[in-house]
Amino acid sequence: MRSLVAFLKILTFVLTSLITIVIQSTTMLFTKGPFMLKYPRAYYGFLCRVFGLKVIVEGNICTAPGVVYMGNHISYLDIISMGSIVKGSFVAKKDIENWPFFGLMAKQQRTVFISRDPKHAAQETQMLLDRLEEPLPLMIFPEGTSSNGKQILPFKTAFFEIFLNRNFMIQPFTFSIMDVDGHTTISDALRDEYTWHGDMHLVPCLWNFSKKKGAIVKIAFQQPILSSSFTDRKQLCAAVYEGVVKGLDLSSSPPYGHSLPNAEDEQQPRRQHANHA
Repeated sequence: MRSLVAFLKILTFVLTSLITIVIQSTTMLFTKGPFMLKYPRAYYGFLCRVFGLKVIVEGNICTAPGVVYMGNHISYLDIISMGSIVKGSFVAKKDIENWPFFGLMAKQQRTVFISRDPKHAAQETQMLLDRLEEPLPLMIFPEGTSSNGKQILPFKTAFFEIFLNRNFMIQPFTFSIMDVDGHTTISDALRDEYTWHGDMHLVPCLWNFSKKKGAIVKIAFQQPILSSSFTDRKQLCAAVYEGVVKGLDLSSSPPYGHSLPNAEDEQQPRRQHANHA
């Protein structure tokens, strides 16, 4: 039965993605501005419902023009969950651009593809600068890879050079897994049903997760950091890294929506529930 449900979920994903490619490609013929990002956000919200993915937002999301969101990367589902609450484009590895189907989907959101090859450094730096000058948010995973979400991997400090002596708002964010398949105590094996890291293959991971009831993921946003306040890339990197680490939540969590807050809870920042599940 679960295999049938998984098949229907993936079939829905593929068919609606094909429709999305047509709609978004047509839209981008006329504009590549903020309006272009409206449909992808709505579509990601739809996919969250399809796959049973509930997104909990903690903290305030900065909406300043040209803000840059930086955080940890734990799964291909990060694109869906983050894309459902923030209108912006992702920065991704160059090889994703040539992936069958998924590469084409990434292009529909004006993803910036970076190879990190020294031979292309000057060209890609200028391309990224050009995009940063646009009033459209960018979403970046400065670990340069993904993990199982139990720790924040070191950031690539060289990447932060581009932000020095420039007035950019960088907002750290953190993905934390709160529930997988109805379980709030997350073992490593259960965690790997959601995450995508190491030598895992994308399609089997998607199939396995599709057989599950879904998941709850929390995205915690910290106070934005002004890049012009820093003159050293390592210090800027450390400040952003500290913000991402601060938001990591590894605690076992009771099911959301089944308990009333106590007096102490009322003093804490409220969590916002994205309307996906």
